[in-house]
Amino acid sequence: MALRLGQERGRKHGRPGAAGFPGRLRFRDRASPRRWITHAAIAAVVSAIVAFPLVREGLALWTAGDFAAPDRLWRSTTEGIDALSFLAGSPFHPVWGPTVERVYASFGASTIESTGWLGLAAIACVVRWHAVVAHHWARVWMVVGAVFLVWSLGPQLTVAGYRTGLLLPEMLLRAIPILSNVRIPGRAIVMVYLSVGILLGYAVLASRRRGLAAACLIALVLVDFWSAPVKTFGVAVPAIYSKLAALEEGAVLELPLGIRDGFGEYGKPDNAVLLHQTEHGKPIVGGFVARMSPRLKAQHANTPALRTLLALSGTPIEAGDLAGGPEEVATFLRDNAVRYVVLDLASAPPALIAFVDGLPLSLLMEEGQRRLYTLLQ
Repeated sequence: MALRLGQERGRKHGRPGAAGFPGRLRFRDRASPRRWITHAAIAAVVSAIVAFPLVREGLALWTAGDFAAPDRLWRSTTEGIDALSFLAGSPFHPVWGPTVERVYASFGASTIESTGWLGLAAIACVVRWHAVVAHHWARVWMVVGAVFLVWSLGPQLTVAGYRTGLLLPEMLLRAIPILSNVRIPGRAIVMVYLSVGILLGYAVLASRRRGLAAACLIALVLVDFWSAPVKTFGVAVPAIYSKLAALEEGAVLELPLGIRDGFGEYGKPDNAVLLHQTEHGKPIVGGFVARMSPRLKAQHANTPALRTLLALSGTPIEAGDLAGGPEEVATFLRDNAVRYVVLDLASAPPALIAFVDGLPLSLLMEEGQRRLYTLLQ
């Protein structure tokens, strides 16, 4: 890249400001192959150093058998970005967002996972196409954007909720280790936004009036992607958890018990349990994790006390699920430093309530439909 050519031409033709600023920005690649190799090697070394902690932990998970990946489903699988969303507009805009949202709802598309609106500003890349592609790195980012755009479309092309049957490369990516863990292909659209943003920068640099072009693009992006007012919801934490926070240390078991990850759930998960933990600040039994290792799933399934609690909470009861009686459950809680039990009477099945009555517990507090117990030692 060089600016001297534009400066020299500006001086030659006597343009205003030619002494210190070019009449027009011009790009010129002068780097030799040796220089490109050097830069690539430096980038590779730096990336390896920065990524080493993640790579080390990833290899440890892999070798221990704790790496979790979704099942490979070839027919019934997660869809990607709906192709109609590239023309439908932003579903979060305060003016036309409700209309766009109704369009999505008409064919059952998700406004979170199926939206691929790139914005009106992306048209600038098309208008200034020839000027943008003249630069080497702009072409590189076009390739990057195209790759992730195809990835985000999912295993097959979907238009207005209709699966066309046209298979896409993402169908094969799920057979590649590491990449197979990408459960929601539509999230690859983030890299497309990054590519479009960089290409818009090249479009501005290729313009004769860069300041005006940048101001217009910024204004267009702000108007196009404006999402105010943002919908918010008030959440209240029952006072019983403030009482729990003031008690001595110990893990908490909330019943009904639920365990959930990105692939499924067991028992009766309640997302409010995670909110409650922000108030009492103690370890909990159950909850949510995006990827639960097969080893931990097997450990939960083979622990009689947990199987009993999960079955009584909502998991269909099978033979052997109730092998852990009150004594076994109490022993399990003591061995794992579980000191407190919170029972939600509003959502607990009668069989679970009856089971809790048989545990060696002491009632500390009752608020509304919730009871706080401590485990007798």
